[in-house]
Amino acid sequence: MKRPLATVAGTLLMVARTFSGVIVIIVAGLTWREFARSLVEDARLKGGQITVGEAGVVLTIVLVIYGLALLLYLLLALFVYLGHNWARIVAMAFATISIILAFTDYVTNGVQITLRTTLASLALDILILLALSSSPARLYARRPRTEKIRRREMGKSLSASDLPSA
Repeated sequence: MKRPLATVAGTLLMVARTFSGVIVIIVAGLTWREFARSLVEDARLKGGQITVGEAGVVLTIVLVIYGLALLLYLLLALFVYLGHNWARIVAMAFATISIILAFTDYVTNGVQITLRTTLASLALDILILLALSSSPARLYARRPRTEKIRRREMGKSLSASDLPSA
């Protein structure tokens, strides 16, 4: 079965989502001091006390974890491209969770959805969800694999030949 356009588009959107995360990491790296100072200021406003050095450590840990998550997401995109149904379902679940989190943040904290905040990632998540939930993508991911069929047939033929003849 030929790989459908919806699967290719979903994979490309997942790669774009990954690169948007890489851009966030790069921007955070380039504006490191401003990020650290904003964390210190947020802590002061909430009655906490942290130093710029401590904020830098927290920011480093968060960015490393985010980078690892992006690598895993890129690997997931590869499995979606190869036609694994479990990867398609996990990718759709991640997109759904991301959309729900953006909505929840908007409703509870009043965080506006703008180009500077979550608009790009939200749009990509919606498009990923639409592409991977399409019928052609589903049918491609759930198609019978020739290798699996061949192994099953070999297993059946081996077990049939092992039976004693009557």
